[in-house]
Amino acid sequence: MGALPASGTVDPILLHWSRTHHPVCLDDAQRAVLTTCLDLASFRQPMHRWGETKTVDARRAFFAAMVGEDEYGHDAHLLDAFAHCWTAYLTRGRPRLTALGDRAIIAPELGSGFGIADLVIGNTLVDVKLATQPTTTAVQTWLRQLLGYVLLDHHNALRIDAIAVYSGHNAQLVTYSLPRLLAVASPGTTPDLNALRTDFQQALRTELDNYVAWKERERYR
Repeated sequence: MGALPASGTVDPILLHWSRTHHPVCLDDAQRAVLTTCLDLASFRQPMHRWGETKTVDARRAFFAAMVGEDEYGHDAHLLDAFAHCWTAYLTRGRPRLTALGDRAIIAPELGSGFGIADLVIGNTLVDVKLATQPTTTAVQTWLRQLLGYVLLDHHNALRIDAIAVYSGHNAQLVTYSLPRLLAVASPGTTPDLNALRTDFQQALRTELDNYVAWKERERYR
């Protein structure tokens, strides 16, 4: 249910929400929600470009105008695939993910937003993938992506000590501790994580500075 924030607003979009129950199987109501999620995903990039420059009312009006028969949610095959992943999550994925810890952070920003990961659960950085038959090359790319996110967390704000890839299609979770990953990914002596983070920040200094400057200009234009 929603709780009033300090502003006293009653707008449901601005309320602080907390879950009161967890679904245990796919039903018509959840299928309708999945449809809405796909509709939202179909214009994620236009909304992302707006940043913080539009009001809630403007966003709501834009959503109402954008959603139509051509959106993702009206693709029956895509909706069935999404429902399959959701059912797999309910039956097998949720217990595996919740076992990682109580803390859950959705879309954590790293490097002032230069990178946006999928999830942090407990102290594990989780990347969600929907590939039905991932290749070895793909998995290696995903692990490098996750390691890049870890290195972007220069001040260890998220306190990450492990990374994981969650396969949404079959609800499988593959987890690696950071010491193990660094040991197998580097020849010779296992590198120091703090030193790697410092080197990574220095290598990306120009890109990070340019991104922060762009973000500030977008916010105040």
